[in-house]
Amino acid sequence: MSDPPRAASITDLGSTLREPLVALKQWSIHHMNEVLAARPAYDHRGSTTSPESAS
Repeated sequence: MSDPPRAASITDLGSTLREPLVALKQWSIHHMNEVLAARPAYDHRGSTTSPESAS
């Protein structure tokens, strides 16, 4: 037997994330081409550097 459907809701604390998440979404849309262009260099750097030595 399956559980009855439930309506999801967000807590007051969770709702405080709405503004920063919207800002992050807008930033990512605005900078997507830069992120995609930088990805190969980052990926290459990651293959030659361990996480411990990168900091």
